[in-house]
Formats: sequence, structure tokens, C-alpha cells
Amino acid sequence: MKSILKIRSLLNRHLSHNKGYFLATRSLKPISRKFGFDRGTPIDRYWINKFIEENSQYIKGNVLEIGDSRYTKEFGKSVINSDVLDIDKKN
Repeated sequence: MKSILKIRSLLNRHLSHNKGYFLATRSLKPISRKFGFDRGTPIDRYWINKFIEENSQYIKGNVLEIGDSRYTKEFGKSVINSDVLDIDKKN
């Protein structure tokens, strides 16, 4: 914990708030618990979508997706059967 506080203090000294940089100085909690969706598209989703779009010709036949079938519906071509694996039994 002390090392984290030292690092944060060092960064605060060297980063100017006027240049657009921001560090939460009073909390070690994340700024958002919604994985960035509350501020637009998270950067990892951009690259995931780009990769899947470039390889969409392989999404065909029998498809298994984790969580929901969003990518199968958006990028799938000639999908015969789509299954979703989810830890939540309600889904």
C-alpha cells in the first residue's frame, strides 16, 4: 500500500493537471465500475470488433459464443446453429 501511495505521489508531481492528465488523488478505487461503457466504447472492444470483422468469414456453421450471441448475430455468415455458454443459469 505504501509503495502505491509513493508511486501515485511521484506521478502527481510530474504530471500537470493543466495538460489534461488526471489521477485520482484521494482514492484507489477505479473511476468507473462499468468497464468504460459509461464513457463510450472501451478501447479493447474496438480492437476485438476489428479482429472479428476481419475474420467474419470464419463465423459459420455451428457457433459457440460466451455470454451472449452478439458477435454471431452481427458478424456470422451462414450460421446453422448458435449456442451460448453463460455462467448465469437465467440466460
